[in-house]
Amino acid sequence: CKPGFFQFGETCIAHCPQHFFGSVQAVQMASLTNPNFTKPLLHTQGICVPCHPSCLTCKTSVAADCFQCASGFERKGEMCEKKMIWDLLDPDVMKHLAWAIIICLAAILLF
Repeated sequence: CKPGFFQFGETCIAHCPQHFFGSVQAVQMASLTNPNFTKPLLHTQGICVPCHPSCLTCKTSVAADCFQCASGFERKGEMCEKKMIWDLLDPDVMKHLAWAIIICLAAILLF
């Protein structure tokens, strides 16, 4: 990619999309003019790196470096944490608990 752009998959883009942040890394290149050249050629390349799963936008892949929280998460101090029901119950656990209650009630009613 040209300077100022970031590689995202197979394309070069000016800004990384949500859930990604722009970073610069050193990339080793082969010499196009001399295939027998033994020293690696290094240049910097902008790339889009995934944010932590709790982040919608971020500055690094660390959970504490979110600018905005992803859907289903909310800011708690420095971190984005999973939204809880009544600040107590994990919504993912509630789904399983609801099914367990339904199955138990069905078993009681059938026997």
